Amino acid sequence: MTILWKKIEDIKQLSSLTEQWTRLNGEFNDDCLFTSPYWVLNWHEIFWQDNWHLYTFAAYKDNELIALLPFYYQKLNTYWSQNQLFFLGQGEEECTEVASEYLDILFNPKYTAPVNKFCADLITDSNFDTFNARAIKKDANILKIAPQNALVQNGSQYYVKPNNWQENCLSKNTKSKLRRSKNRLTSSKAEFTWVAAREQEKYWNLMADLHQKRWIKLGQKGAFSDHRFNKFHTRLRQSQQHEQSAMSAILIEGGVIAIHYYLKDQNNLYYYQGGWDEEECKHLSPGFNLHVWSIENCSTYVYDFMMGSVNNSYKSSFNSEKKELYDISMINKPFKHLFLKVIQKVFLSNV
Repeated sequence: MTILWKKIEDIKQLSSLTEQWTRLNGEFNDDCLFTSPYWVLNWHEIFWQDNWHLYTFAAYKDNELIALLPFYYQKLNTYWSQNQLFFLGQGEEECTEVASEYLDILFNPKYTAPVNKFCADLITDSNFDTFNARAIKKDANILKIAPQNALVQNGSQYYVKPNNWQENCLSKNTKSKLRRSKNRLTSSKAEFTWVAAREQEKYWNLMADLHQKRWIKLGQKGAFSDHRFNKFHTRLRQSQQHEQSAMSAILIEGGVIAIHYYLKDQNNLYYYQGGWDEEECKHLSPGFNLHVWSIENCSTYVYDFMMGSVNNSYKSSFNSEKKELYDISMINKPFKHLFLKVIQKVFLSNV
């Protein structure tokens, strides 16, 4: 079996693989949005920094793309030069984070053994001090080659299959809460709706305002405080070639009291962000009701809440199914890593 591996160190070279990459992602990774070129190349466009370097590999068999290992590394020069390996789509500053989840290596399973070996050698390469990844699914390819002691369950994926879901599957207390808030919304002549594509920009700004008011009140910056976060999603919404965002809303007398923003691919509707009028409408539980309405009206899509806490997440109250999500934290140079942590601690204590 002759497999040709090509190292990709230039974004134009990576972009040229868009068509084959899309096909590989569609055939062998359920067309996942977060491992698509649409998502990853947009992330690169917005967040890329000068000290970051592509370290992506493409594998070919008879000129057909059979595997893509979408990595890059950050070269840090602080007390000691460090190379930190990441998936493309993760590693941006936390304050700007767009939360790329479910990332993975992509390949035709006919070539599992050689691809896994190549990838295992890559992430344990002595040129890299660490390899870090977050929110990785339990059945991800990368988990099959990462050492078990490098894995930590740091969250859970919560999701609902609408065709298998009904309100009567909710707990007794949740059904009572839903019934009371529905009655109040009905009395207020509330209207539930999917937002038309041409209206998304206006509703995005309304949602951002509602979201920020709530989080600032809690003493937090809120997701919309950084322009790069907003720019990233603006590019997604304004794409003319893809319809990979959606919004639902509740209106009362023409005023918006709650908005949910979703990302979508061929099979999934991902709840990504939301905002609601907490000051005036908290007693109506608008966010909760909008989830229920959206689940019941999202056709054949799996309604994916994305990552929530392992326990006590509000996302479990919808009778969601639940799967583990893992973080990977591999340290290839433990003594150097420990030394740098000590130096950093000493430095910070003297500041």
